[in-house]
Amino acid sequence: GVRGGALPFRMQQGPWEALKALARKEGLTPFMVLLAALDVVLAHESGQHDVAVGTPVAGRNRREVEGLIGFFVNTVVMRTDLSGNPTLRELLGRVRKTCVEAYAQLDIPLEQIVAALQPGREAGQTPFYRVSFNFQNAPLSEVHIPGLVLRPIVMESGLAKLDLSLQLTEGAEGLTGLWEYSTDLYEERTVRRWMEGFERVVRALVEKPEQRVGEVEWMG
Repeated sequence: GVRGGALPFRMQQGPWEALKALARKEGLTPFMVLLAALDVVLAHESGQHDVAVGTPVAGRNRREVEGLIGFFVNTVVMRTDLSGNPTLRELLGRVRKTCVEAYAQLDIPLEQIVAALQPGREAGQTPFYRVSFNFQNAPLSEVHIPGLVLRPIVMESGLAKLDLSLQLTEGAEGLTGLWEYSTDLYEERTVRRWMEGFERVVRALVEKPEQRVGEVEWMG
C-alpha cells in the first residue's frame, strides 16, 4: 500500500431506514443503492460516464465450500454506465443489472480475467479499478468468553491499498464506516467533500428519484 488517511463516516438511522425502504420499493439491495450513490460522486468528480468499482464477495456460493475454513474471497468489478444523463431511478436499474450480471460470474477469479485480457497497468496498480466498496450487513458482534469480552474495533493502518476505499457496516445505530484514501493523491478536505456529497446523493435518490444524474446538487 501507499501512504493513506481515513475519515470516519456515519449515516443516522432515519436516512438509513429511508434508503432501505427505497431499495425494497425498487427491488434492489441496500448495497446497490449505496453503489449507485458512489457511482454518481465518482462520475461527477471524474467527468467520466464509465465507472468501475471493485467489491469483495465471499466465494462460498457453492455448497461444497460452505463448511470449509479458508479465504474464499473474490473481487468483482462493478462497471456502471452513466451515459445519457439518466434519472436516478434509471441509474438504479442499471446498477441492479450490473450487479445481477456480476453475481452470475462469481466463479471466475479476477486474476483469471486479468491473465486473459492482460490490461496495461502501472506498477503497483490494480487493473480495472482504482476504487473499492465493501458493505457488511452482518457486522461482527461481541464475543463473550469466561472473564473476557472481545469487541471489534476499527483500526487505521496509515496505508491505502487503492486510490479510494469505502467500507460501510450496518449496525444498531445506522450505517458507519471509513473512507480510506491515498494521501499522495488527495487532501483530506477533498475526500470530506466527496463524503458529504455521497450523503446528498443518497438523499436525492430517496427524495427525487426522477432527477437526472447531471442535475444532482452533490456539492454543498
